[in-house]
Amino acid sequence: MIEYKQHFTTSERIALKRLIRYVAKVLGISTAKINTILAAIDDKANGYEISRATFKRMTCKAKKIGLLTVKETVRTNK
Repeated sequence: MIEYKQHFTTSERIALKRLIRYVAKVLGISTAKINTILAAIDDKANGYEISRATFKRMTCKAKKIGLLTVKETVRTNK
């Protein structure tokens, strides 16, 4: 994580750290919605809000440097 620190702003690093905590529950997989992660950041960071755009920007940067692989899923009706 230290070698990638210069690629992210402070807000993006906070978002990445929270995403890492969600991924830790099942090794390498996060099924949480972006809004769920943002709500958790708001609760834990004493009102320090991060916008959805900042989170998306963080995921784009992380994908570009090879930290993340994103596979979006769609729920089908049964």
